[in-house]
Amino acid sequence: QELFARRLGDLVPHPTQGPAAGTASILNLDSGRGGGRADQWHTDVTFVDAYPKFSVLRGVVIPAAGGDTIWSNTHAAYENLPAPLKILAD
Repeated sequence: QELFARRLGDLVPHPTQGPAAGTASILNLDSGRGGGRADQWHTDVTFVDAYPKFSVLRGVVIPAAGGDTIWSNTHAAYENLPAPLKILAD
């Protein structure tokens, strides 16, 4: 996975979670072990000054139903806001 991700650019380890054993930057998310489930809005490392442009996900255990990951484009969302909401956001 790291070899593939390097083709997209420099790898950025997660700033608050350590990488998986034997890797430089892979973050394991396992809802069965706790701490890997997000039931609310979140973004991937956009709280740092120079955040990554991409995230690469690889499903190891895929549920038969549910388990969706939703991506959003906040630039497109901003561009489609009505003018009063853009002013509020700015």
